[in-house]
Amino acid sequence: MVLTVSDIHILDPEGGSNQSGLRDQNARLVLSFIRRHGAMPSAEIARRSGLSAQTVSNITRALEADGLVKRGAAIKGKVGKPSVPVKLNPSGVNALGLNIGRRSAELVL
Repeated sequence: MVLTVSDIHILDPEGGSNQSGLRDQNARLVLSFIRRHGAMPSAEIARRSGLSAQTVSNITRALEADGLVKRGAAIKGKVGKPSVPVKLNPSGVNALGLNIGRRSAELVL
């Protein structure tokens, strides 16, 4: 059997290889947008990220259930239903930093 270049598929190590991996990648994207740009409505996250509004809605619901994000107060516009900004939950995540040197160690919470 002879293989040609078109028969060989190379997986991108940064690409999602299954549905679960893609879902996690999209959740990181949504969290990244909120972290970098501050509180914003799901519709704005969808517009900027290129994800569908339904995908962003599902992700923000899951992140809210995990305690990572929370919804802000509704903002009334001129028409349509009010937009509800999604923001990071300050008590949702804790970080730990450890610096080990030859003569000392530092721990930061």
